[in-house]
Amino acid sequence: MTDTDRVRRRLRAERERIAALRDRDVAEHVEQDDQQAGSSELSSLDQHPGDMATETVEREKDQSVLEHVDASLADMDDAIARLDAGTYGLCERGGDHPVGDERLEALPAARYCVTHQAEVEQEQAAARQ
Repeated sequence: MTDTDRVRRRLRAERERIAALRDRDVAEHVEQDDQQAGSSELSSLDQHPGDMATETVEREKDQSVLEHVDASLADMDDAIARLDAGTYGLCERGGDHPVGDERLEALPAARYCVTHQAEVEQEQAAARQ
């Protein structure tokens, strides 16, 4: 078996793990929504504003987690596409500069070497300000 086969299996296994987490979380939210729909609360007028705020915060938190999981799935898909294209393990910013075996072992979907990852994070932080 080639190194590429091992990497592909690892990426697919991680993608399956993340997808299973997503499916479980989505199923839990559907169940919670069904339970809330069947609750005795007929309108939001009966709820205390603090309870409504708590529900809103929880929904926003859940949405944020779901977005993170979806981004992780996309990262795995992108890594598999790079593997197919023969560019897996090469820094997307450094061209033919390697990401590094240790980094890929820790983060199999890593797109950048450590130096360029730091630059990307600084640029993203500056853009948020």
